[in-house]
Amino acid sequence: NHNSDFDPLLMVISLKKHFRFVASANILSGPIGKLIAFLVGPIPREKGAGADKTVQLIIDNLNAGIDVAMFPEGNKSWDGTTGFISRRTAEIFKEARCGLVTYRFDGDYLRSPRWARHARKGKIFGRMIKEYSHEELQSLSVDEIYEIIVRDMQADAYEYQEKHHLKYKGKALAEGIENLTYLCPVCKRFDTIHAHGNEFSCDCGMKATYDEYGYLQGEKTKEYNTTI
Repeated sequence: NHNSDFDPLLMVISLKKHFRFVASANILSGPIGKLIAFLVGPIPREKGAGADKTVQLIIDNLNAGIDVAMFPEGNKSWDGTTGFISRRTAEIFKEARCGLVTYRFDGDYLRSPRWARHARKGKIFGRMIKEYSHEELQSLSVDEIYEIIVRDMQADAYEYQEKHHLKYKGKALAEGIENLTYLCPVCKRFDTIHAHGNEFSCDCGMKATYDEYGYLQGEKTKEYNTTI
Protein backbone atom coordinates (compact mmCIF):
# COMPACT_ATOMS: atom_id res chain seq x y z
CA ASN A 1 0.00 0.00 0.00
CA HIS A 2 1.20 3.49 -0.79
CA ASN A 3 1.04 6.58 1.43
CA SER A 4 4.49 8.18 1.42
CA ASP A 5 7.22 9.20 -1.03
CA PHE A 6 9.62 7.30 1.22
CA ASP A 7 7.79 3.94 1.01
CA PRO A 8 10.33 2.37 -1.40
CA LEU A 9 13.31 3.35 0.75
CA LEU A 10 11.64 2.16 3.95
CA MET A 11 10.76 -1.16 2.34
CA VAL A 12 14.34 -1.76 1.21
CA ILE A 13 15.67 -0.90 4.68
CA SER A 14 13.13 -3.25 6.28
CA LEU A 15 13.60 -6.27 4.02
CA LYS A 16 17.30 -5.67 3.22
CA LYS A 17 16.80 -6.73 -0.38
CA HIS A 18 17.39 -5.18 -3.77
CA PHE A 19 14.30 -4.50 -5.89
CA ARG A 20 13.49 -2.83 -9.14
CA PHE A 21 10.50 -0.66 -8.31
CA VAL A 22 7.69 0.11 -10.71
CA ALA A 23 7.46 3.91 -10.71
CA SER A 24 5.40 6.57 -12.42
CA ALA A 25 7.27 7.75 -15.52
CA ASN A 26 6.59 11.42 -14.71
CA ILE A 27 8.89 11.34 -11.65
CA LEU A 28 11.79 10.23 -13.85
CA SER A 29 11.95 13.45 -15.86
CA GLY A 30 14.19 16.43 -15.12
CA PRO A 31 17.58 16.38 -13.34
CA ILE A 32 16.34 14.74 -10.13
CA GLY A 33 14.32 12.16 -12.05
CA LYS A 34 17.31 11.27 -14.20
CA LEU A 35 19.41 10.84 -11.05
CA ILE A 36 16.76 8.50 -9.60
CA ALA A 37 16.70 6.52 -12.85
CA PHE A 38 20.51 6.24 -12.81
CA LEU A 39 20.77 5.20 -9.16
CA VAL A 40 17.91 2.71 -8.82
CA GLY A 41 16.78 1.89 -12.38
CA PRO A 42 13.01 1.79 -11.78
CA ILE A 43 10.57 0.26 -14.25
CA PRO A 44 8.58 3.19 -15.71
CA ARG A 45 4.78 3.18 -15.80
CA GLU A 46 2.99 5.78 -17.94
CA LYS A 47 -0.14 7.02 -16.14
CA GLY A 48 -3.25 6.88 -18.27
CA ALA A 49 -1.59 4.66 -20.88
CA GLY A 50 -1.75 0.93 -21.50
CA ALA A 51 0.28 -1.20 -19.09
CA ASP A 52 1.40 -3.92 -21.51
CA LYS A 53 4.93 -2.54 -21.93
CA THR A 54 5.35 -2.18 -18.16
CA VAL A 55 4.02 -5.68 -17.55
CA GLN A 56 6.48 -7.11 -20.07
CA LEU A 57 9.38 -5.31 -18.37
CA ILE A 58 8.25 -6.73 -15.02
CA ILE A 59 8.14 -10.24 -16.45
CA ASP A 60 11.52 -9.82 -18.17
CA ASN A 61 13.14 -8.76 -14.88
CA LEU A 62 11.54 -11.61 -12.94
CA ASN A 63 12.68 -14.11 -15.55
CA ALA A 64 16.20 -12.71 -15.17
CA GLY A 65 16.07 -13.38 -11.42
CA ILE A 66 15.56 -9.75 -10.36
CA ASP A 67 12.98 -9.04 -7.65
CA VAL A 68 10.37 -6.45 -8.59
CA ALA A 69 8.38 -4.33 -6.14
CA MET A 70 5.25 -2.39 -6.94
CA PHE A 71 2.53 -0.35 -5.26
CA PRO A 72 -0.58 -1.69 -7.00
CA GLU A 73 -2.75 1.33 -6.16
CA GLY A 74 -0.50 3.48 -8.35
CA ASN A 75 -1.18 6.58 -6.22
CA LYS A 76 -0.76 7.67 -2.63
CA SER A 77 -3.96 7.52 -0.60
CA TRP A 78 -5.98 10.70 -0.11
CA ASP A 79 -7.85 9.53 2.98
CA GLY A 80 -5.68 6.82 4.56
CA THR A 81 -7.53 3.83 3.14
CA THR A 82 -6.15 1.52 0.47
CA GLY A 83 -7.17 2.63 -3.01
CA PHE A 84 -8.38 0.70 -6.03
CA ILE A 85 -6.19 -2.19 -7.17
CA SER A 86 -6.54 -3.39 -10.75
CA ARG A 87 -7.25 -7.06 -11.41
CA ARG A 88 -4.45 -6.87 -14.00
CA THR A 89 -2.02 -6.93 -11.08
CA ALA A 90 -3.07 -10.48 -10.23
CA GLU A 91 -2.74 -11.61 -13.83
CA ILE A 92 0.98 -10.73 -13.79
CA PHE A 93 1.70 -13.54 -11.34
CA LYS A 94 0.15 -16.11 -13.64
CA GLU A 95 2.10 -14.81 -16.64
CA ALA A 96 5.43 -14.46 -14.81
CA ARG A 97 5.11 -17.74 -12.90
CA CYS A 98 6.71 -16.14 -9.84
CA GLY A 99 6.13 -15.99 -6.10
CA LEU A 100 4.54 -13.10 -4.18
CA VAL A 101 5.42 -11.28 -0.98
CA THR A 102 2.82 -8.85 0.40
CA TYR A 103 3.99 -5.96 2.58
CA ARG A 104 1.95 -3.29 4.36
CA PHE A 105 2.66 0.06 5.99
CA ASP A 106 0.73 1.55 8.90
CA GLY A 107 1.17 5.04 10.32
CA ASP A 108 2.66 6.59 7.21
CA TYR A 109 -0.56 8.31 6.12
CA LEU A 110 -0.86 10.39 9.30
CA ARG A 111 2.84 11.15 9.18
CA SER A 112 2.59 12.50 5.65
CA PRO A 113 -1.02 13.10 4.49
CA ARG A 114 -1.17 13.55 0.74
CA TRP A 115 -3.14 16.77 1.11
CA ALA A 116 -0.84 18.37 3.72
CA ARG A 117 1.77 21.04 3.05
CA HIS A 118 4.10 19.76 5.78
CA ALA A 119 5.12 16.30 6.93
CA ARG A 120 4.89 15.37 10.61
CA LYS A 121 7.19 13.50 12.99
CA GLY A 122 5.87 10.16 14.16
CA LYS A 123 6.14 6.40 13.91
CA ILE A 124 5.71 4.34 10.75
CA PHE A 125 5.35 0.57 10.89
CA GLY A 126 6.04 -1.72 7.96
CA ARG A 127 5.78 -5.47 7.95
CA MET A 128 5.67 -8.40 5.61
CA ILE A 129 2.17 -9.84 5.65
CA LYS A 130 2.74 -13.17 3.91
CA GLU A 131 4.90 -14.97 1.37
CA TYR A 132 3.24 -17.07 -1.34
CA SER A 133 5.33 -19.54 -3.32
CA HIS A 134 5.29 -19.88 -7.09
CA GLU A 135 3.70 -23.31 -6.75
CA GLU A 136 0.97 -21.97 -4.47
CA LEU A 137 0.06 -19.15 -6.85
CA GLN A 138 -0.05 -21.45 -9.86
CA SER A 139 -2.65 -23.57 -8.07
CA LEU A 140 -4.91 -20.53 -7.62
CA SER A 141 -7.12 -18.71 -10.10
CA VAL A 142 -6.51 -15.07 -11.04
CA ASP A 143 -9.55 -14.09 -8.99
CA GLU A 144 -8.16 -15.89 -5.93
CA ILE A 145 -4.77 -14.19 -6.32
CA TYR A 146 -6.55 -10.84 -6.68
CA GLU A 147 -8.48 -11.46 -3.45
CA ILE A 148 -5.19 -12.20 -1.66
CA ILE A 149 -3.60 -8.95 -2.84
CA VAL A 150 -6.63 -6.82 -1.95
CA ARG A 151 -6.96 -8.47 1.48
CA ASP A 152 -3.28 -8.19 2.42
CA MET A 153 -3.00 -4.58 1.20
CA GLN A 154 -6.14 -3.41 2.98
CA ALA A 155 -5.29 -0.61 5.43
CA ASP A 156 -7.28 2.07 7.23
CA ALA A 157 -5.25 4.80 8.93
CA TYR A 158 -8.00 5.82 11.33
CA GLU A 159 -8.95 2.28 12.27
CA TYR A 160 -5.28 1.74 13.14
CA GLN A 161 -5.16 5.06 15.02
CA GLU A 162 -8.20 4.16 17.10
CA LYS A 163 -6.24 1.18 18.44
CA HIS A 164 -2.80 2.76 18.90
CA HIS A 165 -3.34 6.52 19.54
CA LEU A 166 -0.03 7.66 18.06
CA LYS A 167 1.11 11.29 18.02
CA TYR A 168 2.28 12.98 14.82
CA LYS A 169 3.83 16.33 15.69
CA GLY A 170 4.55 19.06 13.18
CA LYS A 171 3.94 22.63 12.13
CA ALA A 172 0.82 24.02 10.48
CA LEU A 173 -0.96 20.68 10.70
CA ALA A 174 -4.16 21.92 9.04
CA GLU A 175 -2.60 23.75 6.11
CA GLY A 176 -3.49 22.09 2.83
CA ILE A 177 -6.63 20.47 4.23
CA GLU A 178 -8.73 22.43 1.75
CA ASN A 179 -7.27 20.09 -0.91
CA LEU A 180 -9.32 17.33 0.70
CA THR A 181 -12.23 19.13 2.40
CA TYR A 182 -13.07 21.34 -0.58
CA LEU A 183 -16.69 20.82 0.47
CA CYS A 184 -17.57 22.27 3.87
CA PRO A 185 -18.90 19.47 6.12
CA VAL A 186 -21.43 21.88 7.67
CA CYS A 187 -22.86 24.20 4.98
CA LYS A 188 -22.02 21.88 2.03
CA ARG A 189 -20.60 24.75 -0.06
CA PHE A 190 -17.56 24.40 -2.31
CA ASP A 191 -14.27 26.26 -2.03
CA THR A 192 -15.06 28.03 1.25
CA ILE A 193 -12.46 26.34 3.49
CA HIS A 194 -9.45 28.33 4.72
CA ALA A 195 -6.57 26.91 6.78
CA HIS A 196 -3.86 28.56 8.84
CA GLY A 197 -1.56 26.82 11.29
CA ASN A 198 -3.43 24.02 13.04
CA GLU A 199 -6.83 25.60 12.45
CA PHE A 200 -9.23 25.77 9.54
CA SER A 201 -12.58 27.42 9.05
CA CYS A 202 -15.39 28.06 6.58
CA ASP A 203 -17.11 31.28 5.58
CA CYS A 204 -20.25 29.92 7.27
CA GLY A 205 -18.61 30.16 10.69
CA MET A 206 -17.50 26.55 11.10
CA LYS A 207 -14.14 26.37 12.90
CA ALA A 208 -12.00 23.38 13.81
CA THR A 209 -8.49 22.39 14.90
CA TYR A 210 -6.49 19.51 13.43
CA ASP A 211 -4.68 17.84 16.35
CA GLU A 212 -1.50 15.77 16.65
CA TYR A 213 -3.51 12.54 16.54
CA GLY A 214 -4.98 13.38 13.13
CA TYR A 215 -8.46 14.29 14.41
CA LEU A 216 -10.63 17.38 14.06
CA GLN A 217 -11.52 19.18 17.25
CA GLY A 218 -14.66 21.25 16.83
CA GLU A 219 -18.28 20.97 17.88
CA LYS A 220 -19.65 20.69 14.33
CA THR A 221 -17.05 18.30 12.96
CA LYS A 222 -17.23 15.24 15.21
CA GLU A 223 -18.99 13.05 12.65
CA TYR A 224 -16.26 13.71 10.06
CA ASN A 225 -13.31 12.59 12.18
CA THR A 226 -12.90 9.27 10.39
CA THR A 227 -12.61 10.77 6.92
CA ILE A 228 -9.87 13.43 7.22
